[in-house]
Amino acid sequence: MEDWGFLILIIGLIIAACAAIAAWRSARATEKTGLAQILMKITDAYSSPEMLSGMLNLRKWQKEHPDDYDTKFAKMRNDKDEYPKIRIFDEDRRRYSHHFYKIWLLSDRGLVNESFVKKVATREQVDFLLEVIEPLERATNPKYDHSPFDFFRNIYHI
Repeated sequence: MEDWGFLILIIGLIIAACAAIAAWRSARATEKTGLAQILMKITDAYSSPEMLSGMLNLRKWQKEHPDDYDTKFAKMRNDKDEYPKIRIFDEDRRRYSHHFYKIWLLSDRGLVNESFVKKVATREQVDFLLEVIEPLERATNPKYDHSPFDFFRNIYHI
């Protein structure tokens, strides 16, 4: 009779181990699915017509005001009479800035690693962020949160 008790105990342990392995595999599959959804949302947002249009608008603004595009932007942004003239540029700036803020936030919270970040934020995209967007952020708010910009600068050793 003791042999049956021991056998039942061993069978129970094997079943518990199999259940633990199945749960681990399920958790990994769920994690991959979640990352895939994040990846799709990020890439869809970046590839949207609005993002492209915004980037082109901001580059145009920068080329039209090569010496002071950031300070001129900030001045007009803070003037209620002038703001309507640059509202679209401000919306474009916010769209691009917030896109990269979301990526930084995912990394900062440990939800994605550096390899993932480099896949969704290429060097060229980060160059635009640092060359066009950051000066606008700095000009509109000298106390802006530079953490996301520093993060991307560090990833690409810029």
